[in-house]
Amino acid sequence: MAVYETGNKMKHKDKGFTLIELLVVVLIIGILAAVALPQYEKAVNKSRLAEIYAVVPTIRRNLEMCKLTQVECSPELTMEGIGWQRQSSFNTNGAMTGKYFSVGMSIMGIVFFPLNGNNDYGIVLSSQTDGTDASADTREQLVCAGSTEKGISFCKSVCGSATCDMETNKPVS
Repeated sequence: MAVYETGNKMKHKDKGFTLIELLVVVLIIGILAAVALPQYEKAVNKSRLAEIYAVVPTIRRNLEMCKLTQVECSPELTMEGIGWQRQSSFNTNGAMTGKYFSVGMSIMGIVFFPLNGNNDYGIVLSSQTDGTDASADTREQLVCAGSTEKGISFCKSVCGSATCDMETNKPVS
């Protein structure tokens, strides 16, 4: 508010906010956005993992059925009942697409990749033994593996390290 004197009377002149005040507000909003946006993105990606958590029990059950019946588990048998769309009739790895992830079989195990076009991280369902003897029971391990700085940061936010078991929160080598 500017005050100036004309003759005997004091007048107040209201003109609104100064340029400095507006710049400070814009600066504060910019700082808040720079801090909040990456956190929001991580929260959204973590919530999308629910899609994987929903289908993993079905895949594990299918793998167990194959093991019990001593049948080689084809991609079709492994992915049966998860409710995702098959990507193509020509693929041989059983690749299917959900809402946020695609899934397929590889040498590493069953691999989930985000559909956002960035392969910053992957989720792998792989078998692991404790290594004590040949007849040891195997356990499927759900592993988050970051391949870029952004993916590593995401996996660290999910389970504590760049490559880790998402169910036990232990690092995986």
